[in-house]
This record gives sequence, structure tokens and C-alpha cells, in this order.
Amino acid sequence: TDGRILYHYAGSDITQITEGKKETFFFSNSQLECHSEDGSKEIYFADDSAKFISTDGKEYNILPDGQIYRVTKNDGGGIADTMN
Repeated sequence: TDGRILYHYAGSDITQITEGKKETFFFSNSQLECHSEDGSKEIYFADDSAKFISTDGKEYNILPDGQIYRVTKNDGGGIADTMN
């Protein structure tokens, strides 16, 4: 074996692959999530948008047209600031 562990959650149709402390999730709606050993996350959506969450909690959304937004938190939820 190559050390990978594969889980399939039939009820929600999600497949998880664990390699060491790295986890990758495949969803039936074509969403893909990568959780790295350092705690950062990359999320890719079927519409070609993406979300990146760093270990310090900074969150960035990338839209299909290439626009990048930094998401900041406040008491009322999230606020998106364009970066380009």
C-alpha cells in the first residue's frame, strides 16, 4: 500500500482520501476540498470559483472571472473586499 486511507460516505456521497495529515474530499456536486497538514484549506467549486483559507484565518475567494476577494470577519458576518 502507499499509505493512503480512502473513505466513502455513502449517505452524503463524499469520498475522503487521507495521506498522513493531508485530507482531500470529493463531493458529488464536483466540489473538491484539500485540507493541508498546516491547517490551511483549498476549496474548489464546480462553477470554477475557489476559496483559500490560510492557517492564520485569512480567507480569499476567487471568482470564475478572476476577481479576488479577501473576506474579513465582523460581528455581523463576513465582508468581502475586492483585491483587483
